[in-house]
Amino acid sequence: MKFLDYQKLNPCIRSAGREHMHEPDQGKRRIYDYEFLYVHQGSIRVNYTDESIEAFEGQILIIPPNRTHRLDHSHSREVYWVHFDFFYHDDQADLARYINSHKDKALGDGSFEEKKARQPISFPGGYGLPSLYTSEDSEKTRQIFVNIVNLFKDKPQGWQIESKINLLVILGETLENLIALPPIDQVSPTHAIIQYMKDNAYRKLTLGELGTTFHYHPDTINRMIRKDRDKTYSQVLKEIRIDKVIQLLESTALSLDEISLHCGFSDRSHMIKTLKTSTGLRPSDYRKDQGPWTP
Repeated sequence: MKFLDYQKLNPCIRSAGREHMHEPDQGKRRIYDYEFLYVHQGSIRVNYTDESIEAFEGQILIIPPNRTHRLDHSHSREVYWVHFDFFYHDDQADLARYINSHKDKALGDGSFEEKKARQPISFPGGYGLPSLYTSEDSEKTRQIFVNIVNLFKDKPQGWQIESKINLLVILGETLENLIALPPIDQVSPTHAIIQYMKDNAYRKLTLGELGTTFHYHPDTINRMIRKDRDKTYSQVLKEIRIDKVIQLLESTALSLDEISLHCGFSDRSHMIKTLKTSTGLRPSDYRKDQGPWTP
């Protein structure tokens, strides 16, 4: 579960379209990012393994990533959909290319690649997205989805910016319909804290911020982390950053300056020194089998 601050919202559309009347059954599937479906005419049902949810005219259905489901289109007449991420990822374009080039299997439940999937989103204060809500203005909502679909289809100059503007209107309404999640002590507070550290390790992160976010004294958070990991907050944060450095070195052609920025280091010299101290290896040791790259 990713904790997302409202100020970090930067929606990126991967795909968008309109359902035709009575689409054929696509079978069980899982998706890599979020899907919002707006029903303007008819209805559409999503069947999960443990529940079914049906959206009627004027409602928005929200399907999270990495959850097995089957869509029932048998009563759909005018349904719009958009796949998107809540914020930009380094592999945004790679994911889109992967899915577009493997359309027959990429979204199938059996061939789903866990490592490519995004994490569900939650918001500070213990709130999460609803599965379904009713639009405040159905005609306005329809026009927004039509705009998004047309922008994605035609891709005029600056279409990404216009798409973000349209999608942010939908997200603004969605955020007014957030639901309360189970209390933090029911989902392992230490796990949630460490996940928050992973999500925000690219920037300056302090125990004080964690204390404010999770409503614990900073010293208590440090004790919780030490009990769970047998390491201090600082040691765990450094490990998280080094793991991310190694991941980017092995899977991207980003420069060392770019990687140090993505991983929360003040500059690449600091990153290289920390990597060498922690692993005994230099960046070139992780990239020597990848061909030329720009340091």
